[in-house]
Amino acid sequence: MYILEFLEDDEYLESLPKFEILRKGNSNILSERMRELQEENTRLSLQIIEEHKLIASIHNVNPLLVDEITLDRVLQGILENVVKGLKYDRAVIYLWDEEKRFLKCKETKGFTPEGEKLAKEKPFDAHRHDCIEIRAAKSITYTFIKDHRTDPRLTELDKKIAKKQGRISTLYVPLKSKGETFGIIGVDRDHTQFEITKHDIQKLMLFANHASIAIENARLYEQNQSKIRYLIKLHEISKRLSKIKNIDRLAEEVLNEAVEISGAKSGAIWCRNFNRQTLELRYSRGYDGDYSKKIRIDLNEQPFLEACQKPTIVLISDLHKYGNMLPFHNSRGSAFLLPITCYGETAGVLQIDSQDGNMFNETLTEVMKIYASQVGKMFENLKLHNRLIEEKRFLENVLNSLEIAVIITGMDGRLISINPKAEEIFKLKKERVEGKLISDIFFGSKERIAQIIHTTIKKKQNLLEEEIEYLDDEANLLALRISTYTFYNDENRISGVTTMVQDFTEKKKMRDSLTRMEKMAALGNLAAGVAHEIRNPLSGIYTTVQNLISDLSLEGERKQDLEAILEEVDRMETLIKQILSFARPSQLETSEVEVNSLLHKSISSLKDKIIAKEIRVIEDLDASLPSVRLDPAKIKQVFLNILINAVEASKPRGRIEIRTAQNAVQRNGKRKLLSITFKDYGIGIPQENIPRIFDPFFSTKNNGTGLGLSICQKIVEEHGGEIQVESIPQQGSTFTIQFPL
Repeated sequence: MYILEFLEDDEYLESLPKFEILRKGNSNILSERMRELQEENTRLSLQIIEEHKLIASIHNVNPLLVDEITLDRVLQGILENVVKGLKYDRAVIYLWDEEKRFLKCKETKGFTPEGEKLAKEKPFDAHRHDCIEIRAAKSITYTFIKDHRTDPRLTELDKKIAKKQGRISTLYVPLKSKGETFGIIGVDRDHTQFEITKHDIQKLMLFANHASIAIENARLYEQNQSKIRYLIKLHEISKRLSKIKNIDRLAEEVLNEAVEISGAKSGAIWCRNFNRQTLELRYSRGYDGDYSKKIRIDLNEQPFLEACQKPTIVLISDLHKYGNMLPFHNSRGSAFLLPITCYGETAGVLQIDSQDGNMFNETLTEVMKIYASQVGKMFENLKLHNRLIEEKRFLENVLNSLEIAVIITGMDGRLISINPKAEEIFKLKKERVEGKLISDIFFGSKERIAQIIHTTIKKKQNLLEEEIEYLDDEANLLALRISTYTFYNDENRISGVTTMVQDFTEKKKMRDSLTRMEKMAALGNLAAGVAHEIRNPLSGIYTTVQNLISDLSLEGERKQDLEAILEEVDRMETLIKQILSFARPSQLETSEVEVNSLLHKSISSLKDKIIAKEIRVIEDLDASLPSVRLDPAKIKQVFLNILINAVEASKPRGRIEIRTAQNAVQRNGKRKLLSITFKDYGIGIPQENIPRIFDPFFSTKNNGTGLGLSICQKIVEEHGGEIQVESIPQQGSTFTIQFPL
């Protein structure tokens, strides 16, 4: 592994969720994992938002690198951004003196006048005062006091100061330069105990890294104005290099800028391979000869051993005498090795060669130390950036692969993000709806979704599951199962709502179809048995009545009564035939059928009824329809039944529209369909009756048998098709039949 590739944190990557979990286990495990992934996604979404705030604070600090202002103003700016950007109530900066004996409070933010006076009154003496500030300032990592009243590490002096200043919880992070701590930033919340997370520490540490650069540069400015030109140039380089997100390109540019800053003629950058404990050449420039091939140096070889293990700058004052210590070098002049440190370890070495033996003076050495510190911070920041990008991409891939729609909403009711499945179900474009109010996206017939989300926001309670019907923009009625979950920020405050939506339309159709088929089969068997039992006595009744009419030679009313009995027996026989037809599986006699032609014949069969009510029949038939393999007699029966219902439901001088089309709808997005639509503008069907109209023996007509539409549905389904209905009372009904092509 090259030195600049060590930023891959194996332990961290091992902790990431694996897709294998999504492929194993039962559905309960899958569902649980989905929720865990969603919670992780929302946490990382918030983390990215917080990182944006942190970056904004860092950008506010960066200008302090070049502004000609005093150290006090730099410290004020840092604390202003700590309090505002990182949301603490109070902040303080302590700095060591040159001898690192006295630790002095240099600036405060959010303190009362009395508290500020107490903090600045006397510096802490490292030889006399045993306090938490001294210990934190000697440390290279953070120090967190959860409760000043009970923490066993605190001395009586600590408790006395904490009581006067109203401290309960405090976090200190080091300000570091040149590998040493030169001060600390302390933050707390006024009279409040708080929990600290790893992410909180990372944010403040990252901020402190940039603050360290600003403070160190301000101190250098006050000490030596001649160094300002170097610092301005360093800032410009840092700003330019910080935009580079590719680690190889960053390494190359780091070398180029180091050569330019120093005024040297040649240089190389060596990257540490932690696995082999070697330094390997990554880039070089300005040397005679071809060094494009990999050159490897053992870390135990001088002078690299000293540069890496201490780490410290190694100056080789005379290349003519001592140049053979290096793998390659100029024939004369001097060189120095500049270690690059990341997270407390040497990650690489910059080799800079100059033909001027006196070039590397104290000022340039100090400047190059600062540059190396900045480079180390750049690689640290790049690692954090790449880690965030990797996590974001991982979660985006998970969300994009889900067959469940995910909608993320803020507490202000504005949509933060949706995944591709949500775009598919709701016919939305992510870039067009992000940032919009959820009520402006789901309104009218779709407002139930917005209501569910707003209820979750208002009550701050999860909705485990609710099933709703959703009419999309293409008039498709979807069955959706909705769950909502609140998510929290690092302060354990609700930040928004994650809504998960599952489209189970096809499953519901299959379930409803199976239930209906089971019910119809049971009813059919029952009806067939009853019809069989009734048919025999009806035959006897019919024969007896015929004999009575013939033998008694009846006339007048008595004859009419007996003839009425025969008519009713005939009607009962017709009903029995329908019941038996419905109950028994039928044999289809299919052939290639021109649907438009069959419709014409069906309309002609009802010509008298249509003319009698002066109804206009409007035909919009697709002439390019292909022929379909159907049973023409049975399909004509379906057309006639629906047309008769439409005529009877229509008002005099009404109209009926008949339309055929192909590819109008695609079930499951996989099969091309031929659709036939019958639309009337009659009395319509009450909404409560729509789920029952295909049930056997359900009818709202006085003389209806309730089998017409049941038989129609049975015939259509036997052909592999579907029949659907939409209706609004007093506005009309639309029946749509779909056959696969």
